[in-house]
Amino acid sequence: MLAYATYQLVYSGLSWPLGVLSDRIPRPRVLAGGLAVFALVYLGFAAPPGDWAVWILLPVYGAYVAATDGVARAWVAEQAPVGLLGTAFGVFYAVTGAGLLVASVAAGLLWSKVSAAAPFYAGAAAAALALVLLPVAANYRIRRAPT
Repeated sequence: MLAYATYQLVYSGLSWPLGVLSDRIPRPRVLAGGLAVFALVYLGFAAPPGDWAVWILLPVYGAYVAATDGVARAWVAEQAPVGLLGTAFGVFYAVTGAGLLVASVAAGLLWSKVSAAAPFYAGAAAAALALVLLPVAANYRIRRAPT
């Protein structure tokens, strides 16, 4: 429980500074940093060197969440076509929720049918794939309606 509290402390402590950073540099760069941290943390969870590793991995995981949670929402708001901000967030959360559902089922199956490490390796691979696809998404521009 104390390790999780440390995760929350890091997450809440870094959310504001990383949000400020994403206002100064392109948001996809901050998101890319977060995805890289996620991949590394999940590799650590897949093959931890010992039980003590949770004390390092969970706080570092908090840095990933701080770099992606609010920053992704801000990026969605920037990309939303004029007059469709609510729709953009609705689509964002619907896709995110569906992805989490699929990932949770897949993780459960991998854990029970393959190994306890398998969902973490899959998560690291998914983060690496997202990191590769992020520049494509960052270069995609939605045509905004004339105002």
